[in-house]
Amino acid sequence: MKLAPELPCILYDQREQIPLRFSPAVLTEKVLLPVADYSLRGASDYVVIERKRQGELQSCCGADRERFLQQLENMRPYPVRHLVIECTADDVLLGLSRSRINPL
Repeated sequence: MKLAPELPCILYDQREQIPLRFSPAVLTEKVLLPVADYSLRGASDYVVIERKRQGELQSCCGADRERFLQQLENMRPYPVRHLVIECTADDVLLGLSRSRINPL
């Protein structure tokens, strides 16, 4: 008898205020991740994904820059590491100008 394959499981950090929604083709599990916002069950020692929404991105370039740089540094030891930015380049430029950060 052939067993059905287990669905992949995306881990998301319990501090994520508005977690991403995923297809029913994957499971999700809320956990306390030591680094980043997302990972994969069985691969959390190898895969980390940091997510930034538009408003967060502006603060990462300004007031929260040191914290953001530390987050990136914490991701360095992981072989698979990604930064997901949820906005367009135009959104970034508009937001930076509103925050008085020079986008150039």
